[in-house]
Amino acid sequence: MEEGRTKVPMSDLKEALSNEGFEDVSSYINSGNLFFRSTQSLEHCSSVIAHLLARDYAFFYSLCIDEQEDYLAEKAELPDWWQGDLARQDVLFISIMRTSQVF
Repeated sequence: MEEGRTKVPMSDLKEALSNEGFEDVSSYINSGNLFFRSTQSLEHCSSVIAHLLARDYAFFYSLCIDEQEDYLAEKAELPDWWQGDLARQDVLFISIMRTSQVF
């Protein structure tokens, strides 16, 4: 399948994660970024989500989960211009080369 030609309705993905027991599942625009809460370990969450994506989406190839503390620390490091009127920003890109779990 050609990259960029895939479509995953965020409402479907949010529902699927909720059905797997994740709480407060929300998305940010149609970026593919989801936020959720869970009392399970990072490894367990990653395993469940990777299985769900591989089962439901033939084009799934990787998953990156950042814990809240890591995300907020990254957000705090954004440059001042990020908040300015001249910049258009919708997404904070996180490199998977960091310490995030990649599956």
